[in-house]
Amino acid sequence: MVVLSDGRDVITNIFEDKSNLHSAIVDFRKTFEALTSSPKSSGAKVVVSAESQCCVAALGYIQPGDLFAEDGSRTGRTCSSGTPSCSWKGKAGWKGTSTWNDFMEGRAKEHGKEEATDIYLNAGLIAGKAKDLLEVIQALDIHPEEDDQAVLTAYMYHKPNAVLLDYGQTIFGNNRWTLGVEGGCLFTLSSGSKRLMHDETRTSPLFIHSPGKFMECHNKLLDKLQPSTSSHRHLEEKVEANSIGYGSEQAESTSYIISYIRGVICSGKKDIEAAYQSMIEENHFDHYAITHIKGLICSKWISKKEDEDVRRL
Repeated sequence: MVVLSDGRDVITNIFEDKSNLHSAIVDFRKTFEALTSSPKSSGAKVVVSAESQCCVAALGYIQPGDLFAEDGSRTGRTCSSGTPSCSWKGKAGWKGTSTWNDFMEGRAKEHGKEEATDIYLNAGLIAGKAKDLLEVIQALDIHPEEDDQAVLTAYMYHKPNAVLLDYGQTIFGNNRWTLGVEGGCLFTLSSGSKRLMHDETRTSPLFIHSPGKFMECHNKLLDKLQPSTSSHRHLEEKVEANSIGYGSEQAESTSYIISYIRGVICSGKKDIEAAYQSMIEENHFDHYAITHIKGLICSKWISKKEDEDVRRL
């Protein structure tokens, strides 16, 4: 089983003492198997998360059928959402997104989920067995400058039974950034299971996503799962908010300094040097950035005592 996940805006729904780790993973696998073996899955072996918001800007520049030919070959490319040439135009934009809304609403109805709120594809979380994921990834044939969510949505239109959306928020949860923290931060910690539970569906997905740069909600939920590190984490965030760029000025960040000192300790270790050398040769990083990269890479080689000393500093 493989999960492809976004980075900093996704959390694993595991309490800090990891007492529920095993049961959460077992539940995830069982739920995945139930989703993909259901008659309504139509044979889909890859599950993608679903959210309440449609659509990414790039979908406003294409129509269903623009990207894939009948034989599955790529016939068009998307722009990169958020760039000057690929800004949000709304439903009344150049080509508009209403047809994409209609398509995904129709798919939800076919699955008996017409009353569900989270019916729109979000590519931030995808799960499947390795061979099934590889087949989808190869079919997508995404170029680096393309919007992955737009391409995956177009692929679902071309081959609707290739992927299945998690309409019930059972393995993947999504918060609703458009409603703000009060209305859109949807998970509450259950004292019994020590897992976050969706306020509406009453499910406890293993992965919870806060899309739309909804970091206030993300951090709020992380505090519930990791209460012992809450104050330290918020100190790091406060310092990082005052840092600028990716060089000597950013070295003032608490987390950056920690990685920097780790890098100093690990300098000269062959495994570390080999791991980051190619990055250094291809890019122009300053001294602080280079040592920071070492620190990130070497964290698993550094001893527990050394790391405790680093944090005390």
